[in-house]
Amino acid sequence: MFNKKPQVDSVDTIIGADTTLEGKIHSKTSLRVEGKIHGDVHVDGDVTVGKEGSLDHTVSARNITIAGSIEGTLEASEKLHILSSGHFKGKATMGSIEIEEGATFEGESGMTAPLKEKTKAKPEAVKEQPQ
Repeated sequence: MFNKKPQVDSVDTIIGADTTLEGKIHSKTSLRVEGKIHGDVHVDGDVTVGKEGSLDHTVSARNITIAGSIEGTLEASEKLHILSSGHFKGKATMGSIEIEEGATFEGESGMTAPLKEKTKAKPEAVKEQPQ
């Protein structure tokens, strides 16, 4: 019962609208931010920043969805999605990106192969047939 593996797809932690957190967060699951975080966030799952939420400094997660604002450095191993109400300012590295009309992105961006593609096995080399 107590030895269950964390579910990366479940939102285990919510930072409420009236909460301000300063420091570091490390989680094996996903995180939803409706309040404010000043510090580093590293999660194995997804990070969702609600319309009134804000996050500044460093964020790394599988998928990052922004309806509020993030300022700093972020790394989404799979996808960064900025909703129409979302604002990002800083340096971003991601597997893929979607920016809705009305959203703002100010800064640098870099694309990497999504994590799921990095873990695929490489095809074996074709062997030459003797003549």
